[in-house]
Amino acid sequence: MSTNEIATIVDETKSLEVARSTGFSKLHEHALAKAEAFEYAEFITSTGMCPEIFRGKPKDATVAILRGAMLGFDPDSSLESLFVIYGKVGMYARAKYAVAISRGADMYEVEASDASVTWAGTKPGDDQVQSVTWTIERAQKARYTTNVKYATNPQQMLRAKCQSELADLLTPGALLGLVDEVDRETNPPIKVKSERIRTGTAGLGEALGVKADDVPDVTDHASVEMISTAQLKKLHATFTDVGLTDRDQGLAYLSNVLDREVASSKELTKTEASAVFAELDKANDPAGNGEPA
Repeated sequence: MSTNEIATIVDETKSLEVARSTGFSKLHEHALAKAEAFEYAEFITSTGMCPEIFRGKPKDATVAILRGAMLGFDPDSSLESLFVIYGKVGMYARAKYAVAISRGADMYEVEASDASVTWAGTKPGDDQVQSVTWTIERAQKARYTTNVKYATNPQQMLRAKCQSELADLLTPGALLGLVDEVDRETNPPIKVKSERIRTGTAGLGEALGVKADDVPDVTDHASVEMISTAQLKKLHATFTDVGLTDRDQGLAYLSNVLDREVASSKELTKTEASAVFAELDKANDPAGNGEPA
């Protein structure tokens, strides 16, 4: 082995030792910070001053406090600005906007209406303007409009989406890995492949190898339970509570949630009514803090 090869090995060994030392040092610092954060989290999550989403969850609160500290937030601000969902840390739009501005980005509103909102801005030290537009059509395509707030306060919802997306574009380093609040409220459907099994004489015919045309299909005659009077009263009362007092707005919301045209609330089935109530409960969950998504 030559002298140069030996020198190279020695240099690589030293570099690894430095990297290892730095890594362990950071781990030690993180462990101390986690212990302090958890101590505070255990206290605050047992009080009424804690945001509902973290109440009784000191471990989730610890994660939020640590991530917030990296962005310069104090513990209470971290709990107000961040949340933990599906194993990821997320941040509300208003907090993303604050982080971007604090990092030197410039963000401003270009135009806003109930149908479309546009925001623009520049990265720190860069004059190139970037813009983001969110429309009701775009929100519908992304299936965000199942949130009742898009019917009661569409401009605020579209503004929050613009702020969140633009902040990610202008300060990606600071906001890396933080999910949008809409991911907290929207659980993507799991697609599965299913095969319909026919019942009655038609199903028996298929099982015996008899052609379907030779067997009467009785599946279309199965009764479907329609929305009950109690459900109908609850639906109208809930719509009033959330501000959906206009009939057309209410029907548009039902159509968005059920992914079909709804001409009257009386044409809903019991199952569909339950699905609508679930969406309304999700939108009014106190853990949402009224934050647009």
